[in-house]
Amino acid sequence: MNQTLNNYAIAVAEGDKASLAATFATNVKIMQPAGNQPIDGVGKAATMLSAALIAIENFKLVRTFEKEENWGAVVFEGQLDGNVVQLIDQVYLDENNLINHVDVFFRPTAMAEMLLDKMAAAIQLQASKALIA
Repeated sequence: MNQTLNNYAIAVAEGDKASLAATFATNVKIMQPAGNQPIDGVGKAATMLSAALIAIENFKLVRTFEKEENWGAVVFEGQLDGNVVQLIDQVYLDENNLINHVDVFFRPTAMAEMLLDKMAAAIQLQASKALIA
């Protein structure tokens, strides 16, 4: 398995922003479910993706898929308000073997907005704690 993809999968599953950021190219773009605009930049991307661990209960890595064309997919599962959910990250690597694009898919799609709201609340809580510390 590609080491970058493996590191990405583990970092997301553990909510490890620093390790996640280390897998990204500086021009990384994240397309989130139910979002119209990409999340640009390493810091914002790492914060957004690591917030999934906070928003989703029993969050776990299920499997990874790798293709020769410098892309792969990572599947995560968990529960959101008692409902089983699945996140699928389609990950693209650049010529330096760093992630430059991630398309995040979410099932069931009807709950995607709820997920984004919970992730936004988790990010806001983290930011307020950082200001207090």
